[in-house]
Amino acid sequence: MLVASVKSKKKLCHSRHCVYAQKIRHIDRIKFESYAQAKQNGFIFGVCCIHHRTYADEVKAEVADLCPKYGLDCRFDDRRVFIRSRYSQWYFDITGEYIRLMHENANRAYRSKGDYHCQFKRKISISELIMYIAAHERKKYETVPRIFTLLEKFS
Repeated sequence: MLVASVKSKKKLCHSRHCVYAQKIRHIDRIKFESYAQAKQNGFIFGVCCIHHRTYADEVKAEVADLCPKYGLDCRFDDRRVFIRSRYSQWYFDITGEYIRLMHENANRAYRSKGDYHCQFKRKISISELIMYIAAHERKKYETVPRIFTLLEKFS
């Protein structure tokens, strides 16, 4: 979602998470669902948001390219990337310097605390992040059936 001011002489719009968007009074706000809608009404991105938009587009393109290679599905919204494997779901925010990776709570006992828990928060490249998710899924979920197969052989 994008935000602009009805009083804007330069006709600038901002991401709703932008510092400048936060300064626009609620009664002066115009909301746009997409950049195309803002552009149709004569608004353009402020310089502060162009970098973020370019970075977000790069992240989305890289994730969309890498996920199929590791058997993962992905989808996006304004500021989050959602990744789904055969066994669980993940998401992280595109905004910010650090990536806070959230992982679905598989155990019902932990669901009372929410559907997701923070796996980690650190500086990490997108390719390392996708490889981490793929390795986590392989290690945690694909080794379990092998253990049961071995137990059946020895019983």
